[in-house]
Amino acid sequence: MKRKEKKIAEKLGEAKEKAYIGRNIKINKMKYNNVIVDLQPRPVLEELITDLTNKMLAQKKVLADCEHMNAGSNLVQGLKSDIRLLSQVIERCYAQQELINLRNEQIIGLN
Repeated sequence: MKRKEKKIAEKLGEAKEKAYIGRNIKINKMKYNNVIVDLQPRPVLEELITDLTNKMLAQKKVLADCEHMNAGSNLVQGLKSDIRLLSQVIERCYAQQELINLRNEQIIGLN
């Protein structure tokens, strides 16, 4: 008698599990129906370049405000120095990304 009850319980458990999984799949399909997944490889340094560019633009805005308000020359010189440095770092990041791209193309060409 216990064997029958155990088999019935197992079958009911499997049915409940299948229903639960099926329901979750439907919910996930509805939830992520409008999501577009882009599987194209992204440049390695893209995020860093974006962050540095945003930082440089913010520094330029502060510099413009300081010059408009006739702020101290030390502050203005410091901001100009920061902007020059950020510009150089961004250029180096672009150059490094180009080298990475060339190396990847060579690796692909060898295959």
